[in-house]
Parts: sequence; structure tokens; C-alpha cells
Amino acid sequence: MRIDGNIPLSPKLGLFAPKDDVETDESRAPSSANLAGFKNIFDDVANAASEASAESRAMRAKIITGELDDFPAAMIASERSGILFELNLNMRNKVIDAYQEILRTQV
Repeated sequence: MRIDGNIPLSPKLGLFAPKDDVETDESRAPSSANLAGFKNIFDDVANAASEASAESRAMRAKIITGELDDFPAAMIASERSGILFELNLNMRNKVIDAYQEILRTQV
């Protein structure tokens, strides 16, 4: 069945059937290269946060034991670790928000 001779109506779904020249879900799917790059960004941030945390703990231990006298450097390392942790947490929250928005999308 056709409406106005241009758009075929799908009898099975009762909806308009897609035309041949319209993009399908397969053509809009992200490539594996893009997904790998996206994953690498999260891995890099997580690794940087982990390394900064380990550095901060090591400097804190050296300050406590008296091996290190540079207190400002230890504080900078601690703040850097906190900032990277917050960045990691905010990135995770944004991804979860985007995922939940996709789930709320009506098809």
C-alpha cells in the first residue's frame, strides 16, 4: 500500500517503511576505530588518575617519615590526584547519563 504514491506503508508494522536511499541503523553505526579511540581516552584518564594517586601516596609517606622536605610538592601531587579522580568520576557520570538518556528514548 502506498500513500500519495511516494512513501510505501508497511502492512506488517502499520508504519511507514523506509525508502532505499534513507540511512539505516547499520550505516550510522560507529566504526570500531572510533570506539577504540573513545575507549583509549577513558583508559588514559583512569591510568593517569591511578599513577597520580600512587605518586601522592608515596610523597605523603616520605613526608611522614621525614625523607622529603618539599611539603608544597607533596600538596601539589595530592591536589593533582584529587583533580584527576574528579575528572574520572565526572566522565563516568556523563557516560552513565548518556546511556540512561538512550534508554529513555522512545522508538
